[in-house]
Amino acid sequence: MTVFSKSTRNRLSAALLAATVFVTGGLFSGTVQAAQKPTVMVFVDSDRLFVESTVGQNVRDQVKVYAEGLQKSQSEMVAKLKENGTALEADKGSLSDKQLQQRAYEYEKLKNTLSMELKLQSRAIELGEARALSEVQAVLKPIFAEVMRAHGADVMLDTSMIVVGGVDLDVTSEVMAILNQRLKKLIVKPFTPEEMKPRSAQ
Repeated sequence: MTVFSKSTRNRLSAALLAATVFVTGGLFSGTVQAAQKPTVMVFVDSDRLFVESTVGQNVRDQVKVYAEGLQKSQSEMVAKLKENGTALEADKGSLSDKQLQQRAYEYEKLKNTLSMELKLQSRAIELGEARALSEVQAVLKPIFAEVMRAHGADVMLDTSMIVVGGVDLDVTSEVMAILNQRLKKLIVKPFTPEEMKPRSAQ
């Protein structure tokens, strides 16, 4: 499992932009105001924010432990399948066609069951990580608003949106300093089987 995978980072960037629009009430509050003064823009590096912040590191460390446990489960699954496959191969000569067919069916069933369990565990960890990060996002919203007010900014954008040129006003360090004061750690809990049921039914 990759902690803060590309898809996760993309979701975080999208959430950051959504939070910014929520804070500012949109990119432009009106044509009259836009004509009166230029739009002041600040930028934040969401990748750096979620990876380097104290709470981001805390979440990442917890997910790493779960990922290592998942890797151990995978190794045990492979060993179990190999053991069953070896036993089936050894007994093949003494089994009737019907018995061989039954054993082969049982082997495939075991393989599919273990594979499904592994996928569910992986998904449970991923959803648990996303839940923790949503808590971080909730704390970030008012911080974004504070930093924007401090700079008289109308718009906050993620640095990933920059195609050419540098960033004149990168407020990532300011946001991170406040975040580190307000939220240092979270408890990451993978989804339980009960929590997974409604999603599997969709």
